[in-house]
Parts: sequence; structure tokens; C-alpha cells
Amino acid sequence: LLMNDRKPEKAELELNKVINLDHPNFEQINALSWFLKGDIQFRLLNFEKAIANYETFLVSTRDINYTGIANLRMALCFKFLGDENSYKKYLLLARTGNLDIQDDLYAKKESERIFNIELNEYDLAILKAGNLVEAGKFEQAKSILLNIPDSLLTDQQMAKSYAILADALFETGKMDLALKYSTSSLQIEEVENTKVKISANYLTAKIFYIRKEYEKSLRYLKRAMQELDFDLNPLLSAKIKKLERKINIEI
Repeated sequence: LLMNDRKPEKAELELNKVINLDHPNFEQINALSWFLKGDIQFRLLNFEKAIANYETFLVSTRDINYTGIANLRMALCFKFLGDENSYKKYLLLARTGNLDIQDDLYAKKESERIFNIELNEYDLAILKAGNLVEAGKFEQAKSILLNIPDSLLTDQQMAKSYAILADALFETGKMDLALKYSTSSLQIEEVENTKVKISANYLTAKIFYIRKEYEKSLRYLKRAMQELDFDLNPLLSAKIKKLERKINIEI
């Protein structure tokens, strides 16, 4: 819950307590704790620490759940560190997780998407900003994105950048600007990234709900729902359904 609330340092303290118990009956819980510690360091841009934590997870887990996403994030860590051979190796391994789990299915698709293309400096900058938002470092994320000229970005990069920037602005109370960027993200033609569409539509729906513009809120929420696989993404599904119930009470 602390990770979902974007409080990674507090989350890591709780995970360390679990790991330090070292109870033989909790081996898989311990393994998953190392995976989550890897995610924390990945979001905080501590890539070497993230790799070490993911490696501990991969050698200690007893099943393939979340191994795909762990390998994908390890690959990206190596990319940031300039190790192209390890980057390619772990991209291939990212396809071997449990495809019934949303994170592992995403890892497979993303690995296949980026394997034969070159992630440029703007792709990496946008990824860093997204990580920082998930880590609750909103000002740092805003600083990165606002310093990238739109003229240097492809439409796909711009859509993702705008969606992440809107999230950071929302979290820092800049509601009008957040709405500007979330709707701008959605106005870019032929956005391919489903996660971007869901994120931007859901955020826009939240903003209109706060503004008590419930019809508009529901319209954007339904667009998010059209893109979302509810079975594969239960956490976001629960958030969307909760907002839908709140809107329906007001209409």
C-alpha cells in the first residue's frame, strides 16, 4: 500500500522487517519482498541497487510470477548504466514470465516492442520522470519533463511525457495545468500506448470529478475503462470502479 501511495522509503522499511524475520515458512514472501525492493530502487533511479535486489528475487522465487517484469526492469537498469549486452539479454528473459499476470504480459509485449529499436535520450528521460512520479518525487519529474522541448519529441514520446507531467502536476496541486496536459496527451493522434491512454483518461476523470463536472468525469472514465483489461489489472480496476460509483452517486 505504501508503494501504491508513492512512499517508497517507508515501504522499504516495512519490506526489510519481513526479510529480517527470515522465517522458513515465508520463503516466497521474502522473495517477493526482494522484488518490491528492486522496484523501489528502480523508481528512485538507484539502478545498481535495483539490479542486486531483482537478482536476489530471481534466484529465490519458487515460481515464475513477476519474473518477466523483474527481467524487463533489470534490462532497463542496464540500459541506463550503458551495458548494452546485459540490456539485450534481460529483454529476452523478460518474455518468460507468467503471461496470466498483467505485469508479466506487459513485460513480454514491451520487450518485443523495444528490442529492435534504439531508446534515445528522450525515451530514457521520460522513463526516469515516470519512475520519479511513482516514487513521489514530483518536482524532480516536472523538472525533467519541462526541460525537454516538444519539438524534439515524437508524437508517442510527447503523449507519454504529457501524461506523466499531468500526474506530477496533479499531485502538486496544479489542477488546471494537469488538466491541460492530460487532455493534450489524449489529443495527440494515433497514440499507441494503451497505458498512456488509460492514465490520461483516468486522471482527467478525477480532475473533472473534483470540479464537480460529473458528466465529463464519467465520459473520460468510460474511455479509460474501454482500454483496460479488468482481469489483468485488478488494482487500477478497483480505483476506476470506485470513482465510477462516486460519480454515479452525484449524477
